[in-house]
Amino acid sequence: MNKKLLLASLIVITTAVHAAPLKIDKVILWGHKLHSHTHSYIHWGFYRAFKHLGCETHWLNNADDVSNFDFSNSLFITEGQVDQKMPIRDDSFYILHNCIDPRYKELRKTNRCITLQVYTHDCKERELEYLDKFMCYSKKEKVIYLPWATDLLPHEIDEVKKTVPQVEKQSSIYFVGSIMGGRFGNQNIVNAFAQEARKNQLKFSHALKRSMEDNIKLIQQSYMAPALQGEWQCKQGYIPCRIFKNISYGQWGITNSETVYELFDRKIIYDADPAQLFHKAQEHIKHADISELYELMDIVKSKHTYLNRIEQLLWFLAEIYNGEQKKQAQVVKASPIEKYKRYLVGGTYEGQSWKDFKTLPKSRYYTFKRAFEHFETNNGKVIVELGTTRSFVHGGHPGCLKGDARYWTVDKPKNWDWGNGFFTRLVAECLAHTNPEIHVVDENRGHINMAKTITKEFAHVMHYHSLSPLDFLEKCTFKNGIDLLYLNEGNLNPLEPTAIFDYHVADLIVERKLMAKNGIIIINDIKSQVTKKFGEKSDLSRGKYAIPYLVENGFEIIEDEYQVILKKVS
Repeated sequence: MNKKLLLASLIVITTAVHAAPLKIDKVILWGHKLHSHTHSYIHWGFYRAFKHLGCETHWLNNADDVSNFDFSNSLFITEGQVDQKMPIRDDSFYILHNCIDPRYKELRKTNRCITLQVYTHDCKERELEYLDKFMCYSKKEKVIYLPWATDLLPHEIDEVKKTVPQVEKQSSIYFVGSIMGGRFGNQNIVNAFAQEARKNQLKFSHALKRSMEDNIKLIQQSYMAPALQGEWQCKQGYIPCRIFKNISYGQWGITNSETVYELFDRKIIYDADPAQLFHKAQEHIKHADISELYELMDIVKSKHTYLNRIEQLLWFLAEIYNGEQKKQAQVVKASPIEKYKRYLVGGTYEGQSWKDFKTLPKSRYYTFKRAFEHFETNNGKVIVELGTTRSFVHGGHPGCLKGDARYWTVDKPKNWDWGNGFFTRLVAECLAHTNPEIHVVDENRGHINMAKTITKEFAHVMHYHSLSPLDFLEKCTFKNGIDLLYLNEGNLNPLEPTAIFDYHVADLIVERKLMAKNGIIIINDIKSQVTKKFGEKSDLSRGKYAIPYLVENGFEIIEDEYQVILKKVS
């Protein structure tokens, strides 16, 4: 067996579970020979990456004579328009894109094939687990959703970086990629961008079916290199490979897709209007520092090459194939928070513009997970939540902000109030196995009753206090202090009363020495676009008084994201 391929397929598996490795001796890319179809460039990326790994790799199609070819123990990768004559074998594995042929039925039953799809916003409506932003999967459906990637390898991107300062730019924009009309096309967008370029004395040319080397040269010499998508693609959240390629070739990321903009944490140039996009890009290029371009290139190098996609696909294929062995081994038990990741991420980001923050802050999923892990690592005991849930369901659903328990659907988490984080339920479900004391504090009795309803299964670790959080902090006594405190009381508009309240909480914590050694405080809604919308200047939002005070009095910030986490250090 090819050792490099075996290594590639076991990057994650061997460290996580004692399961049988995937027996793969060779890789077969089936169909779409180079330049025959737009999907051929996807196969080209996989082909280069597998060859780089030292794998025996073949690129075949329906017209090839394979009568004497040994296909045993192969990994096949194909697309549904060109798979008609591809061999189906029970000793091989398959990665299928848009393949609906019933002949794969037995392979699916034996867990020898997975479906690869590109991410679109339809994923938000499905029960999926997330690898990263816009990368997700369903083990039940045996499908993984990923964006495409650049065809350059990581070391090649490093080589390109060395040449960037020496490239002589032309007064031309070369658009490498598809230009199509119709409902799914981008022709109107490209035409509008090209028109604006020509108004500014720049040529605009469309390059097709060039060699990889020619494409790289054209993109590098181009005055700018936009990745332009049609309205349908932008609305669906489709992410084109062109954005990864252009950046890896040494050009600034320029997009008219909000999804692509968010994928790069808003570090690239974006405007939905192609004419405005041209002018934004032109202005950015005049004044931006080259270090910002190198940062974008490093993002692509580390996360968006076909080596990354191979690692993700082989990991998922092994997870599916070795699923039963993994369950039996029970080496790693996932935290319950993982099944809520998509909701926590969506509840943090959806419906908000993040234009006032240079970098997109990480979601509540990240900070909750970090806090829960810290609590367990430090053998925490006492958890205090100041301000509990106000609604069983999130905004727009019937029953929002109503205390009627009929609206509580314990088996339908997609209905829960993720816009507020739903900490009460999460902390109980994720940490009940540690036998903690969870104190829920809220002076609104209706909110306390909601908390009791949503944590009914965990009543043995719950303590409910219907009184002011400040009164609670003035009177409470815990022998070894509070290990995890969650500050969620108050509103973001008007903000000032909440910011003052948070300061009083911080003052009581410091004066009464309430926190345990290594105890942590989570303050919700810090990097919030809501407060910016209403004119708040401070990036600390509700924590603008409390956070500096805590830092001055024995706490340090260990996470500075949408939520802030502070740890007691002295």
